[in-house]
Amino acid sequence: MVRQRYMHLTEEILKENPVFCEHMAASLGARQDMLVVEVPKLGKEAAQKAIKEWDYHLTKLLGLSPSVKRFMMYQQGCFANGTVLCLAKDLAKNNRYARVLVTNLDSLVTQALFGDGAAAIMIGSDPVIRVEKPLFELISAIQTILPMVQLRDISEKLGSHSTLMKDVPVLISKNIEKSLRHSVP
Repeated sequence: MVRQRYMHLTEEILKENPVFCEHMAASLGARQDMLVVEVPKLGKEAAQKAIKEWDYHLTKLLGLSPSVKRFMMYQQGCFANGTVLCLAKDLAKNNRYARVLVTNLDSLVTQALFGDGAAAIMIGSDPVIRVEKPLFELISAIQTILPMVQLRDISEKLGSHSTLMKDVPVLISKNIEKSLRHSVP
């Protein structure tokens, strides 16, 4: 369940940057300038919420060693979601008491489909029951290429353009049960 939605664009920002509203306008530079400053703030806000739910404080996060393991995935679209969950699960399972913070920042597809611009989750193993309150158990994370899905993603001066078939939500609903059956070990 989505409890909080994170997004930066406002009417004021759109009025100050009319190029953001023009179809096929060369606005990648302006959007990247804003993204570099504002998107990490959205991630921080989502991460604070995830950390707070696990009784950690943001100061502990900011006080981590500079050698903490970090993995970045950019321009991966939906592919990154399953990949990062597999990676986080493996890190948590292979490093007893490890906690893995996963932060997802998306400015197009998740907003269009789910109304979210950022999300965060803490993944761990061997929970300390008196301190932590895990809500779910991550059993597996898989990816499946659905039949009949055609995606087109082009990066150019205008930015990254993704074309998603209008039938994708229907195709997902028709294939999710089969995918879930194959995901449980």
